[in-house]
Amino acid sequence: MARLFIMHVYWWTGPLDTIVSDWGPQFISDFWNEFCQILGVKLRLSTANHAQTDGQTEIINQHMAQRLRPFVNHYQDDWSDWLLIMDFAAAVLPHESTGVPPFLINQGVTPQTSFDWQQPQLPDQSAMECLNRNDAQKWVQRLEATWNYARKLIEKAQDSQQQQADRHRRVVDFKVGDMVWVSACTWKTDCPSRKLDYQMAGPYCIVEQIGNAYKLDLPASIHVHPVFSPDKLWKAATDPLPGQIEDPPPAIEVNGEYEWEVEEILAVCLHWGKLQYKVKWVGYDNDPTWYPAANFIGSPHRL
Repeated sequence: MARLFIMHVYWWTGPLDTIVSDWGPQFISDFWNEFCQILGVKLRLSTANHAQTDGQTEIINQHMAQRLRPFVNHYQDDWSDWLLIMDFAAAVLPHESTGVPPFLINQGVTPQTSFDWQQPQLPDQSAMECLNRNDAQKWVQRLEATWNYARKLIEKAQDSQQQQADRHRRVVDFKVGDMVWVSACTWKTDCPSRKLDYQMAGPYCIVEQIGNAYKLDLPASIHVHPVFSPDKLWKAATDPLPGQIEDPPPAIEVNGEYEWEVEEILAVCLHWGKLQYKVKWVGYDNDPTWYPAANFIGSPHRL
């Protein structure tokens, strides 16, 4: 990774201030952390489904994938052969936020393409006369004018995007130790349709704040990353109406062991060839845990 970074990034751009990553442990290994620390680069990790962090990159990836579809073969093993020319084609088209091609902002000129290429005319004067002081000043002034124009359009686009985002942004009213609900709309579900399944899960306790994100104390049966951005969380109510929340009934002691009453069997699945069940307990909230059939000896009628 470090070798590829030197060849394809550092050699062209020099040292970076920050790198945004949504990758897992492959990208935040001890070796990569030490490498970035030596170069003075701060590694910023983004949370899943957080458009404010890396949403623009995801949109560009979708755009490039859409442009590649008509050209790749049936086995889709030649997409990398088309990627560079697709990248060039995207760079010479005007960008919506700036109104100018990204190639012009980066290089200072608009490249000639195959449909507007003309045979270059040799100048009458020598090369030294072409590269005089006045031409150099005009060149720099044109670069500066392009950058200033693009900067104003980028700021205008950012203000518009911020206004749209602020319309849906909520004030963070929770902290470490509070109980919150978390959006489960992107979680995998064992139900046939995600649209008809529960869209919220919890409430769960916030155990740590990591930057602007929060880490939740999730049950072991929920196999998702426990760090979420604030827009995925809602503070759980602490002032219920009278009678809205009832204390769960105590467990029943049978032969020295505590048991709970089964209200309903919600689902069944096979795990390593053995039956497991998801249960609704009497007086308790939804339990996401799968239990083996041996746990229900006292309630065979429910099975």
